[in-house]
Amino acid sequence: MCLKNRAYSDFKYVLFCSTQKPTVVFSSLLFPHFDFTGAQLQSLGATGTELITFCSTPMKNGWGYLFAWHISSSPICIEFMKSLTTAIHQGGDTGDLLFRFIVSTCENLAISPEWWDSLQEEDKSTIQSCASNGASPISMIKPTYLTEGLEGISNWSFETVLSDME
Repeated sequence: MCLKNRAYSDFKYVLFCSTQKPTVVFSSLLFPHFDFTGAQLQSLGATGTELITFCSTPMKNGWGYLFAWHISSSPICIEFMKSLTTAIHQGGDTGDLLFRFIVSTCENLAISPEWWDSLQEEDKSTIQSCASNGASPISMIKPTYLTEGLEGISNWSFETVLSDME
């Protein structure tokens, strides 16, 4: 209804901008259960869970990694984004954190064959293992699944961050 009514101010976003050539494109959404520090944000069994969307987007000079949500999801989504900021300030590499997030949570991604072929076999195996961690319906999600893993593989860098987060 918000889009139909052009109520764009009902949406919030954080956009990480990179001048690099994109190596992975993706689009998905998530009910964030745990944040980038391993803290629980919400119980997925509860009604009224809050949702965040994320995608890659082409930009004039490179690409962007966009998080967006409706303001009704702001309580959880803002905490989720704050945890990303905390992880970065504690020495986490932004590219590693964001790459880990999509590999761990996104089922809708396309990887550049050139980039994939350039990876070491060990890195390919690590990516495949990380991507399959959440695939089992009987496996519990580890609270720390966003805190470590896939370091130094993507080599993503982001020069600018744009946001209308309050």
